[in-house]
Parts: sequence; structure tokens; C-alpha cells
Amino acid sequence: MNQNQPTTTSPVITGCALSPAQTALFYSICQSALHRPKKYLRVANGGSQKYPGHIGGRCLASFDCDPNGARVCMPLTTVRDCFADCPNAADEECPANTVLCDSKISHGCGKCVKLEERDMRCRDRRWRNICSEAEHFKCAQTDNCVLPNWIADGIDDCADGSDEDLCALQSPGCNETNISSAIASPFDVDAAIKRPMEGCLEGEFRCIISQECISVVNVLDGIEQCSDGSDEKYCKEMAGSEMCQKPEQCSFNPVNGMFTCDCPLGYSRTSSGLCIPSLAPVFSSDCADLQKRYHSVRSGLFRLNDWSCSNPDLCPFTAQCEMDLLGGGWTIIMQRFNTSLSFDKNILEYENGFSIDKSNFWIGLERMHQLTSRPQCSNELLLRLRTARNGQIILVRYSHFIVFEKLMDYRLTVNELAHGQLCPFVTSSEKECEGGGGWWRKGCQQRGVLTALNKAYGTYPGLNWNGKRLSAVQMLIRPRGYVPPAKKSY
Repeated sequence: MNQNQPTTTSPVITGCALSPAQTALFYSICQSALHRPKKYLRVANGGSQKYPGHIGGRCLASFDCDPNGARVCMPLTTVRDCFADCPNAADEECPANTVLCDSKISHGCGKCVKLEERDMRCRDRRWRNICSEAEHFKCAQTDNCVLPNWIADGIDDCADGSDEDLCALQSPGCNETNISSAIASPFDVDAAIKRPMEGCLEGEFRCIISQECISVVNVLDGIEQCSDGSDEKYCKEMAGSEMCQKPEQCSFNPVNGMFTCDCPLGYSRTSSGLCIPSLAPVFSSDCADLQKRYHSVRSGLFRLNDWSCSNPDLCPFTAQCEMDLLGGGWTIIMQRFNTSLSFDKNILEYENGFSIDKSNFWIGLERMHQLTSRPQCSNELLLRLRTARNGQIILVRYSHFIVFEKLMDYRLTVNELAHGQLCPFVTSSEKECEGGGGWWRKGCQQRGVLTALNKAYGTYPGLNWNGKRLSAVQMLIRPRGYVPPAKKSY
């Protein structure tokens, strides 16, 4: 299996005093069973020979960061897991009689091999002999060289991506202004999305004069996004009488990202001139609603409306939407693209939500409650995880996800609970657990706390999933049974 292909796992129930009949409950949130992963056994067996002085000494069955210095012990699971947990990074050094290679390839932190096996097993040097050829391209980060006809052929021969990066190569095919402004995601296998030389991507509108590309969602929303104002003024000031027989016919069709006369069959024209599917919701209370209104919309940050308000238009909020994964329509409620940033916050921050930057945020418990308490609209939960060592993508899907109100301590339920105690949301100030972070806890001895500290210490193994250290985390929700609309290209 390709290591970049998502792996979907099924949840297992333990902890939180739940009924045995609940066979699809939140696997990691309320689990108390502990076990040692296979990696622990591999390092433990023969560890004193592989890491002399570090294993089997004063730290006993743990890893001693500096046998000659202050005593700092780490779990054996942290050895060579792509996170430097020791102050001196000794846990990421190679075992005795091996050398490090592939440390600068596209993902991971390299591998340890015997010196005589480097040429056979290491991707960062497999094409270094080509460097002696008269015509060659030297790779940016690795020891490889590639032939001219290998450049931009869709294959990462350099292993660092430099032979496929047209802009780094200063190739005529590069157009810096045509690179998507979307946040680079560690879950994306491909590099930054490049727009065609002429025009915009599907789901975008090309400003009439300034030629900028903006999301179709931003057209006729009352806020000028184009520097020429064409996204808001086109029909009133720029179209001219020759475009449509009647001014009120001028409409924006988000399907093809163009202004037209009248809306296509199956669409209705709003008072502002926007063409919306006739069966689409009046407003977007989540990202699935947004996708129902704009079938071709791309992933990004959008303004949504609180359904519980008497006038939702007066209660906007912003949310990141994932419109590609499994058809799209996902509202991202938590995202950690840089797990070294701390998510150990107080209860008010967890209630109201916080954003460290555009890539690392928590939407808020109040917002989670609002999103998951809509009448006749149960939600499913998807965890998207990326392992640090090999970039493996893991998907874990749960069929029901509800966060209760503050009076119930924002307790969590997944699936329909006949009986059993639900887990309350607690922060590190309320319950001092290793790793910290606010989460739905019953006790400290549980795995899968995705807001916990990424760095290991003592007996705490660091942010992980089933023994695999994580470099990126997302929690996403969408209505259960949601059928994404078909997307068309133009």
C-alpha cells in the first residue's frame, strides 16, 4: 500500500462506563486501556547494544538522554520517532554502527542504515552518479542529480521535489502569481495548486478588469474582494445595457463563475442577483450547507451563519471548510498543522475557541454544541491524522458526534447512548494529566488526547495514535448521510 494513502480504522470501545452495545463509540477520547506498541519491543530488545549507555542504566527500561549528565528519561517509544524529545536530541540519533540518510527528502526524518547499504537503501543518493554526466541538474537538498529530460516529468527523482518545482528551477512554465493562496496542508500529497496560465480554478471568479481570482462565494456577498469592484458592481455599473435585455436579468452563476443573463434551469435568482440551486438552504449554517449552495466551492475560510439565531444573517461566524476529502462538506472544528504549538488553554479559551494562526485553531465548545445540536441533523466525526515518521494518513470515522451544552460540562456523546456516563470536557487546570490539553476525559490514563503536548517526557509518550507519533491533526464534522453534489469542470 502507498504510505501516503489514507488508512481508515474502526473504533473500539473501552472506558467511560459505556454499554457494551455501543460498538462505534469514540475510540480514543474515552479509552483507558494501555498497551505497549511493537516499536517499544523492538527498541527494548538489544537496546543496550544499539544505544550503549542510553538503555539499561539508571533509567532502567527507559531511554537516558545523557548518561553523563543530568538524569532525563524518555519512553523507549520516543526513540527515532521524528521528534527530538531529549534536550540534546539524543533520542533521534542512529543506533551504533549505522548512519543517517534520507533526512532531507519530502517527508519523514530519514532512516538509519549500515554504511555499506547506503547506496542501495537511501533515496537521497541513488542518482548521485549522474552528477558526473556532462548535462545534469543538481538537486537542491539531496546528493542526487537528474538528467534534463527528467525535470518536470511528474516523478520526484530528486526525492526532495526540486526537479518538479518549476519556480525553484526558474522555468518558463512558472508563474508565481498563479500559485494558489490556500494554506499548504500536510495532508496534501501534491504541491501547491497552480492555476492555469489563463483563467482561474473551478470554484473561482476572475475579476473583470484586474484579473484576480477570488472564490465564487465572495461574489455578490456585499463586500468588494476584487480591486476593480467587479464582484459587487458588475451588473449595476459595468455590464452595460447590451448584455441583457433587462437589468434585473443580470445574474452571477457560481457553477461556471461567470455573470450571465438569467439563471440556469434548477436555479433561482436571489435579490442580489446570485444564482442558487432551487433546493439549497436559505443560509449556510455549516460547510455542507455552503457546498449545497455553491457546488464547485473550494476549501477555505468562509463566513457561515448561526442557525439558532432568530435572524441568522445577523449572526455570522467564520469556519474552515474542507471541500475535497470524501466529497467535501466538512466543517473543521480543530486543526493542528504544527504540533509543537501548545493547545494547553484555559476553559474560557476552549469554550470560545482560539486561533494560534491560520493553520492551528480550535473552533470552540460553544460552536461545537451549536453545530451538533441542530434539530433533525445529526453529525458524523472524522479524524484525519498524519504520522511523523512516514507521512501515513490515517482516517478514523465515527457515525454520531454531539457536544452538549455548558450546563452539562460540554459532555460528549457518539452514537445513541442507552445508558452510561458521558465524558465531560476538562482542562489541565481541573485535572492534571500528563501531556495536558483540554479534552473529554474520565481519567488520565487514556490515549488519543489530540490537544496534548507533542513532546514526550517521563512516562508520557508524546502526541500519538496507537503508538505512532503525529505531525498533523484535524477533527472534521458534517451532517450524517450527507451526499456531496457532483462537481463539474469548465
